[in-house]
Amino acid sequence: MDIATNEVAFLVLAQPVTAGIVARRVTVGSQSLVAVNLPPLRHHSASGFDFGGTDGGSADLALAAVQMVLNRLDYMGPTHRLADGSHVFALAWRLHPNFCAEFVAGAQGDTLAIDWQKVMAWARKAMLDFLWEEKITLQKVLDRWHAVDKTLPVTPPRVPMDQRDILRDLGAEAMELCGLVATLTHYLGHEG
Repeated sequence: MDIATNEVAFLVLAQPVTAGIVARRVTVGSQSLVAVNLPPLRHHSASGFDFGGTDGGSADLALAAVQMVLNRLDYMGPTHRLADGSHVFALAWRLHPNFCAEFVAGAQGDTLAIDWQKVMAWARKAMLDFLWEEKITLQKVLDRWHAVDKTLPVTPPRVPMDQRDILRDLGAEAMELCGLVATLTHYLGHEG
């Protein structure tokens, strides 16, 4: 099987991500590709994932990894639109250069393997650092909430409400805080 020069191929490894993030160089026909156990994602690179450098393929691999971590943590927050029209969490967009620098850019050889526990520890620290750097506090979120609607009910409504609708009205800062708090709470209860 050969892949046309203008096509991008994504090869997905069957290994579950909770066993660690894995990327492996493989040859298909005459083309060298990187197979990963992450969903395909393309923004920085026209030629697919890569590792061991600071190129677009390495950045896309880091972005896919951070997005996967946030998905696994049931993170909710604002999104960022990519060049291909797909969306990732704005937080994944913000954090992926640091993930790339720490785990992807310096990788050597034909296989990149990142232990899941290391990834989760990195994510927890990165989310807490984000809250600190942005000076996001619960008081700011509550002030924003009350500024949006002075008639918020004192008691919860009887019918379930979609959390995304509520968060959308609160603005991006509130969405980030609520998403981070929910994610960190979930993370503290589930290490994997």
